Amino acid sequence: MKYLFSFSILALSACAISGPGPTATGVLRPTNGNSVTGTVTFKQMGDSVLVTGTVSGLKPTQEHVFHVHERGDCLSGDGMSTGGHFNPEFKVHGAHGQGSYHAGDLPSLKADADGKADVNFTSKTFQ
Repeated sequence: MKYLFSFSILALSACAISGPGPTATGVLRPTNGNSVTGTVTFKQMGDSVLVTGTVSGLKPTQEHVFHVHERGDCLSGDGMSTGGHFNPEFKVHGAHGQGSYHAGDLPSLKADADGKADVNFTSKTFQ
């Protein structure tokens, strides 16, 4: 069973010019009843974005879906105030890098035995 985990790209806590392109870092905070936290960094690398980070508090040894949402409003506590998935081109929901999918569909995270997952991929779906 997959555990839904998502965050809003617009909730980025910092934005700076560094190296080849702009960099933004998002701080992940848990919704009510969850303990998921982490930090994810987006770095422009030419026509791609390098996404790196660490997420913890996940259910150990499980796969977890990972999405970017429309808004950085995390005040509702249940995650609903973040809006829908980031989808500026109005594409169908799918698996990142496989067939049709929207910009907010990111590769799934695989948690280790301690409930931690490293994020490390490049994407051309948001620039």
